[in-house]
Amino acid sequence: MLRLVLALTLLTGCPSPTTYIGDPAQPMAGRVFTLDVSDDGATVTTVETQPHDVVPLLVPQQGGFVIWAGVRLFNFDPTRVTLSGEIKDPVTGNALSGRDTRQAKFALDTPADGFASPIDLDTFSTIPNIPACPDFLGHGALGPAILEIVATDLQQKTATFDIAVTPACTHASNHDFCTCVCGPDYVEGRCGQDGGAAADARGGD
Repeated sequence: MLRLVLALTLLTGCPSPTTYIGDPAQPMAGRVFTLDVSDDGATVTTVETQPHDVVPLLVPQQGGFVIWAGVRLFNFDPTRVTLSGEIKDPVTGNALSGRDTRQAKFALDTPADGFASPIDLDTFSTIPNIPACPDFLGHGALGPAILEIVATDLQQKTATFDIAVTPACTHASNHDFCTCVCGPDYVEGRCGQDGGAAADARGGD
């Protein structure tokens, strides 16, 4: 699993290039990533997602548990890109979460490899906050799933990126609570302070 601490250019929101990145005649290419956050909230890390990777379920400011996921892109207009994401059942294709949609400017990555990423990743607002749990459908968010990210640029060029992952409660500070809220057959009130409102707004404690 490739882990990269977010480059300063991404965290500080440097201006996005306005010129086309890559070849307009070629299909949009992408590499899915997720974010992880230390329990103290001090360190945000991007993880370039590989098939069957474990992806962390994290606590956002709005409560519950989400997967922060996005995609690095090539062959696209970086001016403004709409990103939407959800997790799906790998067998039936049915949704296991709600779908969250965000818009972002993109900037070339440092070190440069031709791909570009959403700016202001440290705000958590420029990539989908996939609402994985509580799951009132009763499926639960733990275990194998398909992470799907759809990207559409201003020219209406679009691509869908699917990758097999395993959402999991990876932070010891809220592991038991996360396992309860994100497990199957969830019932409101079963886990005490449902949705994680009392937990840290980022990683856990």
